[in-house]
Parts: sequence; C-alpha cells; structure tokens
Amino acid sequence: MSQLTVMLTNPIHPKALAMLDARHRVVTSPDTSADTLRKVAQEADAILVRTLLPGDILDHAPRVRTMVRHGVGLDFIPVDEATKRGVPVANVPGANTLAVVEHVLGLMLLMARQYHRLDQLTRQGDWECRNRLTSFELKGETLGILGMGRIGCGLATLCNHGLGMKVLGYDPFAKDMPEGVRPASVEEIFQQSRFVSLHVPLTADTKNLVDNRLLATMRPEAYLINACRGAVVVEEDLIQALNDKIIAGAALDVFNQEPLPSDHPFMKIPNLVITPHSAALTDGSIVRMGTESVAELLSILDLQKPVNLVNPDAWPAYVAKYGK
Repeated sequence: MSQLTVMLTNPIHPKALAMLDARHRVVTSPDTSADTLRKVAQEADAILVRTLLPGDILDHAPRVRTMVRHGVGLDFIPVDEATKRGVPVANVPGANTLAVVEHVLGLMLLMARQYHRLDQLTRQGDWECRNRLTSFELKGETLGILGMGRIGCGLATLCNHGLGMKVLGYDPFAKDMPEGVRPASVEEIFQQSRFVSLHVPLTADTKNLVDNRLLATMRPEAYLINACRGAVVVEEDLIQALNDKIIAGAALDVFNQEPLPSDHPFMKIPNLVITPHSAALTDGSIVRMGTESVAELLSILDLQKPVNLVNPDAWPAYVAKYGK
C-alpha cells in the first residue's frame, strides 16, 4: 500500500508514533480547537482520536477512511455518521482498565482517610489534626457502581475480594455480574452506598443522569466518584449538594468543560477532590493505548478487520471501496 496521511489529534507515546511513522505520514494537529481539527483533517486518510472531534468532521475530511479512538470513550467520534459513510471506527477498551480502577480506588482511600487534608495540615505544623479529622475503613462499606463494563467489573472485584466491601452493580446491558456483586437499581445504589462510582458511557440516556433528585437520596456520609464523563453529572446540582452537605464529598476526574476553568465553583469546594482527567494516564496505560490503537488503525488500512471494530455495519462498504 502506498503511504497515507494519518492525523493525530494529540501527541502519542514515542513507541506508538514509531510504529505509525514507519508505515505512513503522520501529522499532529497543533491544537484541539474544532476549527483546527477540521482544517488538519482535510488532507487526512485516517484519524487517531484523543480529543472530542467536531460532529461535522467528516464533512471536512473527504479522504478519511477510518477513525480509531486512543482509549475507550466513543462520544469523541461521530460513530453514526461514520457508519453511514462506510468509515470503520475502532477503540481499545482494555488498555486503560487497570489504570482507571486503581485511580478510583485511590480516590476512595483518599476520601475515607483524608490523606490530602492530613498532609496539608501537618505541613502547617498542626500535629493534632490526627485527632480532629475523622476517617473510616473500607471493609464492610457498600460500593455502588453504575456501569459494569471492564472498569466497573474490575473495580467491583478488587473492592469485594481485596477489601471486603459490599458491592452493588447496575448495568442494563450486563448479562452477568461478577461474583460478589449484587444487582441493584440506580435508585437503590444511590440510597444504600457509602461510595457511588460512575462508569457509564455518555449517551442520551446517561447525560445529566446524576441530578438533584438522585443526590438527595444519598446518605449524608456518602461520596460520589465520577471517572467516566463530566456530562453524566449535573454540575450545578452537585455543587449545591456539596455546599449544603447533602453528601459528605465527591471526587471528579472529568468535567463538562476541560480544562477546568480556574474560576469554576468546583475550585472553592473543600469537600471535593478534583483531578485533571488523568485516571487513565499511567506510564503503562499510555503505552498500551498508543500501541494498541495504532495497531488497530494499521490493520484497518491494511483491510484487516480490527479486534475492536465498533461499527461492523461500515466494514462491507469499506472493503468494497478500498479492497479493489
């Protein structure tokens, strides 16, 4: 096959870049604004996606044959439009599972033991903070998980078998729950859990799912964790719940607007832990996401069906067009 042009929305790990650069011409977008992405995509034959693409990207990218997600979330790609045009889309759903699971567990431990506050106060010379700040153990506490995909199941298994936590799980598409997980409704999870962790894809059904109604049903000593997509939570409602002490606290890795503006109300809420959409970004997961997504992209360009093809209806048209 002759050399094609592959567009990167963001830089990727050098190991993954070398794999791609050995086969095709690589162009990295200078920034991730919608207009810049549209402009760079005009000459692209394929796109490796690490940021939200504008919904009309394919109107500006007449040569694009495929789009591959450097990660899991497909809300970054207009999959339905790609399918209509015979453009295969793939992702790498297992590459960052362990990283996100460990990140969420770390947030649970942080909030349970208040490590961040203990560190801050101790640095200020307040040794007696150890007697004022309350903490609790995770064993015996209830964890409720919305979304029992790879990450949700991994978190459930770790917390149930490793820490002795009770686990409730909700997923309308899951055929079976992992051992030790009791199926529950969304309402039951919010009412009964000490921790509620969100791991659902962003869809029309999950957008703004967590609102005042659900937050009001949580236990006053409960915590909310969101490491999936910011729009799953109504941010204004969460701000109110935290400020009014409806719940004990929350930890967020994702937001409606990213990067999070420096003047956002979240910045001033003491019972909120925020991280910069970094749950998936360990050294190992970055290598895996990069190399696995490049491998999928190269397979598609070589007319070989990828391991994680998310729109199989596009494949026959793709093969018919480029397999001549």
